[in-house]
Amino acid sequence: MAYNTTIAALCTTAHLAPMFAGFTALDSVVYHNANLTATLVTNYTNTPGSGPTWPEHTGLNFCNVSITYGHINLEDSVSLDHSSPIHLVPHAHQLTTKIINEFWLPNPVDYKNRVLATGGGGWSNSGASSMGGGLSYGAVSVYTDGGFGGPTSALNSNILQAGGNETIAWSALESYAFLANHEMITNARQLASAFYNVTADHIKTYYFGCSEGGREGLKAIQTYPKDYDGVIAAAPGIYLPLTQPIQNFAAWTMAQMQHIIDPCAFVAIQNDIIAACDTADGLRDDIVSRPDLCTYNISNSIGTMWSNCTQGGPGAPTSGTVSEADAQLVTTLYKGPLLKNGERTWFAYNLGIDWTSNGGTVWNNETQSFDLGSFSYFKDVYQMFWAQNTATPVINFTEVSTDLVYQNISSLFRLIGGWTTSAWPDLSEFQAAGGKAITWHGTQDQLLPTIMSASYYEDVRRHMFGANSTYAQIQEFYRYFQVPGADHCSINPAEPHGPFPQYAIAQLIDWVERGIAPDTLNGTTQSGSSTQEIVCMWPSAPVWDVNGTFGCETTANFAETLIQKPDAWKISLF
Repeated sequence: MAYNTTIAALCTTAHLAPMFAGFTALDSVVYHNANLTATLVTNYTNTPGSGPTWPEHTGLNFCNVSITYGHINLEDSVSLDHSSPIHLVPHAHQLTTKIINEFWLPNPVDYKNRVLATGGGGWSNSGASSMGGGLSYGAVSVYTDGGFGGPTSALNSNILQAGGNETIAWSALESYAFLANHEMITNARQLASAFYNVTADHIKTYYFGCSEGGREGLKAIQTYPKDYDGVIAAAPGIYLPLTQPIQNFAAWTMAQMQHIIDPCAFVAIQNDIIAACDTADGLRDDIVSRPDLCTYNISNSIGTMWSNCTQGGPGAPTSGTVSEADAQLVTTLYKGPLLKNGERTWFAYNLGIDWTSNGGTVWNNETQSFDLGSFSYFKDVYQMFWAQNTATPVINFTEVSTDLVYQNISSLFRLIGGWTTSAWPDLSEFQAAGGKAITWHGTQDQLLPTIMSASYYEDVRRHMFGANSTYAQIQEFYRYFQVPGADHCSINPAEPHGPFPQYAIAQLIDWVERGIAPDTLNGTTQSGSSTQEIVCMWPSAPVWDVNGTFGCETTANFAETLIQKPDAWKISLF
């Protein structure tokens, strides 16, 4: 058996090639054994990731395996292994696209019958930067590049077919939206079974992803409910293709208001909000734990001065004062993108977020003033789906409005929304298969509004169990947590002592394998920076009483009061 063999003896292409040849779970997949590689890695140090997301470990040994594959029914398979006749798939215009899967196989003595897949971010399926996570939990780690050309490549470089405009490469979009993830975990389960000589039904499969990776996680349990035993879908970009362009609404808002803000004014207002709302939970710790209780009026920041600020970049002023125009702009941004008739197209952001990320401005030394930044997500969507043109777009944001964006996104939902959104509320098949899921979302997420995840969670509860159901039913298999002070997928530099669920994967494993459901998430981190130890489970929220005693407080109608759904859409998205 493999457990009685050293990792060095197992980590060879000669040993691995017959395993891939024996894979049968994906009928249409062709594996390119000529591209199979196996590299022994010793004494590896696994860092905690960008979140941080898992504990650090040292002295790890593993086999790094990479293989490419294609499909017999698509023009993405290349004849690389002529020893097998099915590897040659005739097409008049055969493409050279290959999907890469990479696996990190831990030393057999460290293996605990687990697989951990990690999701991507932005336009990428690749969780390559998170591969060390599985090693920390005795799991095979795996990522996919989706067929986009390697771990640093993405959909936006592959969505338009080469040599022609107005032609979407639908197989690339399908891969990105859901298929690559399904094939990745299916391949990983088969490889783990063969490599460690363990039957597949004894292997537990897990997934972790944040942002786009969170969307992929939700899409997986909605589309392939038996793929994973446990999923963490953190801060998920649920409503793709809406999530990408709409988060850049600060660009056309500034253009329409004719006020391009100094980013230092953003920071000054943010600091005022944090100071004003810090103690809403009963504790002064420089963390906005209860944005639901934060009622700060942005106009109170008019006249706030800053100095020694370098956010503006080289040549920009380092001192200044928040103006009335600054306050009016930020007040408008916190309302979210509204149509002219006042209807909401998007969820509002919590007070206290960092607007410099999605409201970026850059200093122009020639004009001695600020210009709009790149706002790449909006430009990507414009290029890929609206213009469908490989030429780099030049966008005049003074000609853009929320009403215009709403019209274009409405058309885009009809075109690709069924593939890309992960808003389906019926998770009954995932529940029936015994799956467990966790969603967490930082209360200070500056890219994807926190309340979006809460809204989806409530949709699942109402759809599956009824509007008057208790939370006990949904919590049997799906739990949601709002992380105080955290920004998008990570600890917040502006609120660095907030709790962060670095060990959430361990708690998910305990839930799946030992039946220990997490009533709270562990809010401490390996660095010891957290001042709060507990992340409360929705619909409760943190509170300290007059004696300094912590509790997770649940108030009547909390969800109904807090969640304001976008009401502009005439289709069942929200």
